Amino acid sequence: MKKERVNIQYSIDWEELPAEVYRLLSRANEIYSGDLKKAAAELVKIDKNTALSLDTLSSIDITRKKLAAMDYALNDVADIVNGYLHFKVQTTLQEHQDTQMSPPGPTPVPPHIEQEAESGET
Repeated sequence: MKKERVNIQYSIDWEELPAEVYRLLSRANEIYSGDLKKAAAELVKIDKNTALSLDTLSSIDITRKKLAAMDYALNDVADIVNGYLHFKVQTTLQEHQDTQMSPPGPTPVPPHIEQEAESGET
């Protein structure tokens, strides 16, 4: 049976984001530590006398599927971290623009012009 993947989208509280990233990284590590290492160990056992066999093809297929599972897990984490960093950069840029765009305070009138205005001179 072929495993099918679906893309989902969900929201979590901002404070939960580090834990969610950690959870997904842990999942990728589980794939690596368990299934992928076992599959790679089977590849190492292949010698030149059995290289062109159905068993070899099966071992390669299993390893590729485990690699794909790990890649999917890491891609999910990368997308989340990328989105987070993009948000932070945009927030920082917006804050910077807001401080740059604020209208300056009134310009003080130089004393000599103020005195001329009081005296009626121009």
